[in-house]
Amino acid sequence: MSDYKTKFVSLALKNAIVYIILIVVSSVLIGYFLYRKSSAIIVNSSIQQLEHDLEVLDVRFISYIEQIRQDILYLSRSPYLNDYLIAPNDTQKEFNKVKLSNDYFSFLSTKPDYGQLRFIANDSLGLEKIRTDRLKGHIFIVPSDALQRKGSSAYFRETILLPKDSVYFSEIDLNKEYGKISYPIMPTLRAACPLYVNGKVEGIIILNTILNNFFEHFKKSVHSNSELYLFNDIGHFIIHPDSTKEFGFEYAKLPYAPLEFKLPLDFLTTIGNDVKRIETKTHIYYFKKINYPRTNYSLYICLGAAKDVILSPFYDWQWSVLVITLIIILLLVFLALFWMRKQTNGLESITKSMISFPNSLSVSDLPLNRNDEIGLLANTFQAMSSTLQQNIQSLADAKASAESANKSKELFLENMSHEIRNPLHSIVGMTRMLEDNHPRTDQLPFIETLKFSTHNLLSLVNDILDFSKLKEGKIQLQNEPVQFYDLINKIYKSYIFEAVSKKISFKLICDEELKNLWVKLDALRFSQVLSNLISNAIKFTPEYGHVELNIKNEIKNDHSVSLVILVKDSGIGIRLENYKLILERFQKENRQDYLKNESGAGLGLPIVVQLLELFGSTLKLDSTFGEGSIFSFEIILESINNPGSYTISKESQFSFFEIPRSILIIEDDPQLRMLYQRIFENGRNTIKQVSQSLEIGELESDLKYDLIITDFWLEKVSLFDIFEKIFSFKKPDGLFIAVTGHHDIDAVLKSSHYLLDMVIQKPISPDKMISEIEYAFTHKEFQIPTLEVLYKDYDYDPTLILSALKLLINEWKDAREQLSKAILSCDTGLKDAVVHKLANSLRRFNLVKLENQLVMIKLEPFVNSKQLESTNRDIQVKMHQCEMFFENELKKWL
Repeated sequence: MSDYKTKFVSLALKNAIVYIILIVVSSVLIGYFLYRKSSAIIVNSSIQQLEHDLEVLDVRFISYIEQIRQDILYLSRSPYLNDYLIAPNDTQKEFNKVKLSNDYFSFLSTKPDYGQLRFIANDSLGLEKIRTDRLKGHIFIVPSDALQRKGSSAYFRETILLPKDSVYFSEIDLNKEYGKISYPIMPTLRAACPLYVNGKVEGIIILNTILNNFFEHFKKSVHSNSELYLFNDIGHFIIHPDSTKEFGFEYAKLPYAPLEFKLPLDFLTTIGNDVKRIETKTHIYYFKKINYPRTNYSLYICLGAAKDVILSPFYDWQWSVLVITLIIILLLVFLALFWMRKQTNGLESITKSMISFPNSLSVSDLPLNRNDEIGLLANTFQAMSSTLQQNIQSLADAKASAESANKSKELFLENMSHEIRNPLHSIVGMTRMLEDNHPRTDQLPFIETLKFSTHNLLSLVNDILDFSKLKEGKIQLQNEPVQFYDLINKIYKSYIFEAVSKKISFKLICDEELKNLWVKLDALRFSQVLSNLISNAIKFTPEYGHVELNIKNEIKNDHSVSLVILVKDSGIGIRLENYKLILERFQKENRQDYLKNESGAGLGLPIVVQLLELFGSTLKLDSTFGEGSIFSFEIILESINNPGSYTISKESQFSFFEIPRSILIIEDDPQLRMLYQRIFENGRNTIKQVSQSLEIGELESDLKYDLIITDFWLEKVSLFDIFEKIFSFKKPDGLFIAVTGHHDIDAVLKSSHYLLDMVIQKPISPDKMISEIEYAFTHKEFQIPTLEVLYKDYDYDPTLILSALKLLINEWKDAREQLSKAILSCDTGLKDAVVHKLANSLRRFNLVKLENQLVMIKLEPFVNSKQLESTNRDIQVKMHQCEMFFENELKKWL
């Protein structure tokens, strides 16, 4: 019963802590807001004194640390401590313990900065043997029954490993009691020393330093016109003019330092033991790294001053006291499920408890007897209910933890995708501009290297994101008709430059009968599999080695083909015992003896393995260490004897930019705005650029655009809420496109409530971007001819179909020329005759929209010539598109 109550109360305390944290966070935000409002009244300080003051502060800090070191060494050499450690029996030890405790009491009495002094024994539990505390100005010796086990604490485990007379210093953090931050806030530094007796560590002595007084004097020693900052190597502030920004890591906040100083994230790596000066538009800062005696932990001190604000007082007014009322609601709900009663009263109480049991478990089969076994029954039911409650709570905690972890992972992937793809988008665009700018011959290798490195970085990002999607089962194959050899050849050619750069022989061997093979295949995922295997082969093959891509046709019939694909290399090979590990997540064999500069995420092969599972295949490995490796897999694909196109090819799409277009670009990145300007500026287009969310509301409402391109983040603010506003500026036949670094483009499309015509993922080359825009415009405007009826009429006979397609192309070319003549000369009779002649083809191939448009053309003598030219141009483009579609079909039947 007591265990059940403890569990229940613990849950209530957790809920109370959540509310306390919410109030504290709200209070911190309010304080930060007030600080920002009053930050305009900042004191000017003498810039010439900053460096001198910084040096003085550095010396003072190091001196304070050195004093702590001397004190802990003094305590470790105390004769009272030595007597306690070498006491021959328990009686003497207890007597010496009293003397040592009194000595600790006296020590704390003379050292107001120290809040706690302990001796912890070196046993499996790390039990505190002696502890003296300072609480609210009072010093007391903690009784034995209140001492705690500290064997799992970091400071205990680190200190016992130190040599004699070494001193451990902890990171500076906030003091906590039972896992909660103590109030009032107490910055704490722990110093500890191992205690050796006859070469054996008997325990440690640890001294907790409360840094409030030191920090207070530290701050007061700074000139009133200066701003003092102390922060760690992650960028979290320990001392800051705004106390709400101190110890952000204790409240799970992001580091403030890079934002505070408006400097790059890696600026800490440039700060050393010498004073470093950094200037911004409004401030001058002096930084210095403090020689803090702890490995892998650094502290930096900074003094800053405004350039242009000259005021004598620190503030015209001080912070008003912000009264924070923390309402601590302790919900103590006592559930009395069972209690012992005498005979019939006990049975009645147990029955009522069973009825009210939260999970409505059936208790009707409990034995009913009127003897002393009722007490035993009550205890059994109590144990059962406690076990069930514990299991339910464990499941709830596990679910919450899993959901939290998944949410954190999604947030990380989203941020990583956006933050990396955005600059990659600029790099890809600028690289293309360099290529178009007629570079010199000696510049071409640099441009190729830049393109190759950009491609590798994008592949790395895609590997990480795709691995996550694969683990969650979010990737499905999208099989489409593919000319298999063309796909293989493109993949092969994309790695020739990399192979040549490493002086590696790279060959493609493919069975001759596969060169005209059409299959249904997800070309993107298949390319990802093959690219990973080829990339690894080249990466781990030394100079003058060879890599071979071999495609073999095992079995082929009318409906399917079985292909064996091998990637061979003469590289360093893989040890037999590492076969399994090398295919697992993030596992890499140590190959540094052969390759010094290769790196990656270690995700390539795991992605290959999981993608091949989607294809119904398995990756096989045959390797001899020091001689090379062969990665292979067999894949069965559906073959296509009569490949037809049910989509519009990229080669047969409308040219969106043949006529002047009005374009609205919403982008806050100046480099991307410049890139888009270069892409779309052709002397005819009208381009409007918006870089701030406020500018969107200031656009003229009657202006409409043929093309709107936007990212869904502007100045770190989501534009999802104003997509409808942006959509209102689009012409009825225009395009609304998002170009984003988000890793899930389906989520972006869904979040826009499907107002977007297309989502393009960064990075993308300028040519590819224009192609995608024209492709989207084509799909929107162009009604695809349905040629299946023609194929059926000729029983899929290639000879007859080719003849029919040639006649059809000639008929449409002649009709298009006649229509142009009729429209420009306002010849209604000629126009009607041409439309009548085309009517059969238009209806047969289901081109209803084009037929209606042709019928609705009104040719009157008073029609404006520009209007006639516009109508003719629109009809010519659409009919020419149909001709290109027919010609594309003709090529596929050749």
